[in-house]
Amino acid sequence: MVLAFANQAMSNEIIDSVDLNLPPGVITKMAQKAGVIDKVNEVELLDAINRRLAPKFREMICLQSYENRKDLAAENGGAAQDMEDEEEGSDEEQSIQEQEVL
Repeated sequence: MVLAFANQAMSNEIIDSVDLNLPPGVITKMAQKAGVIDKVNEVELLDAINRRLAPKFREMICLQSYENRKDLAAENGGAAQDMEDEEEGSDEEQSIQEQEVL
């Protein structure tokens, strides 16, 4: 990843193949070992990764939000249906009571 960044050839495939849960300074150490420290700035590299991943994360967040709203609507719809069933039941009870009075 460090070499790809230094050579301005970092692709999404490279980003996806790397575990980005790295402790601070690891990227700088890797750049030093590879001899490209003058071409790599850890902050710039991480910023480039964030810019590339942002659309993917936005899409994931939007999809999750949609799923959550759909589940909530289903739950609320189910609750609304239960309430309608209860109201229908009470209408039937009232009708039976009215017939008994007559």
